[in-house]
Amino acid sequence: MLSYATLWADQIHHWGLDRPGALEQWLRLLRKQGTETLMFSVNWRDLEPREGHWTLEPLRDQLRRTLAVGLRPMVVLDAWAVPAWLFVKYPDARTVGGLE
Repeated sequence: MLSYATLWADQIHHWGLDRPGALEQWLRLLRKQGTETLMFSVNWRDLEPREGHWTLEPLRDQLRRTLAVGLRPMVVLDAWAVPAWLFVKYPDARTVGGLE
């Protein structure tokens, strides 16, 4: 049986998980309750804020934290969160559904 929890990038602040130690405590609680996998999202705009300049340390940090408590990570790329530079370089670009 696969049991998993989801954590979307915008929930971290909303749920107060950006406070020191709060995310780790929440992850330990998930594991204690039998959760095996944490599906979490990362935003493209956060990973590549400028074209060709990747910021991967926050993703690596989340992977380390997830693995440290024995959860299996499942990473989802949130392509809705498009970096601003994309619309400058490609003015006619649109996300699916026309949202920018």
